[in-house]
Amino acid sequence: MRDSFKLENNNKKKNNKQNSNLLILIVCGLIAVVCFGSYFIMNHINKEVVYVEKKDSSKEYVYTIKKEENTFDEGTYYEVPSINLNGEQIDKINESILNKYDEVSKNSEYDYSYEFNKSDNILAVKVTYAYYPNKNARYPIRYFDTYNIDLVDGKVLTDEEILDLYDVSSKEVNLFLKSKFKKYYTDLVNNKFYTERQCNYKCFLKNRGISDNYVNSTSYYIDKGSLTAFKYFYIYSDYEEEKYFKNTNYQFIIIE
Repeated sequence: MRDSFKLENNNKKKNNKQNSNLLILIVCGLIAVVCFGSYFIMNHINKEVVYVEKKDSSKEYVYTIKKEENTFDEGTYYEVPSINLNGEQIDKINESILNKYDEVSKNSEYDYSYEFNKSDNILAVKVTYAYYPNKNARYPIRYFDTYNIDLVDGKVLTDEEILDLYDVSSKEVNLFLKSKFKKYYTDLVNNKFYTERQCNYKCFLKNRGISDNYVNSTSYYIDKGSLTAFKYFYIYSDYEEEKYFKNTNYQFIIIE
């Protein structure tokens, strides 16, 4: 009887010791999980993203490198941008921008401007210019050169890479733009600029200078996080459609 009691007592002590060891293991495991989680958060989530270096740390990511007076608008200037980043690809872009301005400024009448913004790790730059394509042209044509740069590795994103960021295809963008131009046409008919018999949708597209391939000559621009596209089209025709398009900036917001 006494031996049985001792055995039972020893079993209890053994179980208590095992339970204590298990509790210690659980506590140590929880501490390890918390420590690992904290380490991950500090080193991954809250870690500041390292961007490619600026050429000149005292200047903005994009700054004016050349400034010329606008003789058609007294007191205003044409400003040519330079992207303030290191990299051979960036150097080529800056050289191209400067060469393009020199080419555009040879025209007797022209317009030129730029803007930029940073969305997370993407630097987006847009250069806009316009000029008369030839001596017989009644109206100038507007052009958009856009550059979307990943500041982490300095890579200039292609159209495909930009669309991939927003999980959208070129086909979907084409359908989106088509819906916008379809609406323009419907509005013009409803506002009695002409009837469908006078000018059908094919006639409308011809007057705009665009084809069924709406993404052709489209420039993508990441505008404060939103995926946008700039697409120039003619607003003038014999039907005085410029009265309808008078406030256009040729920007289409694809994904906000």
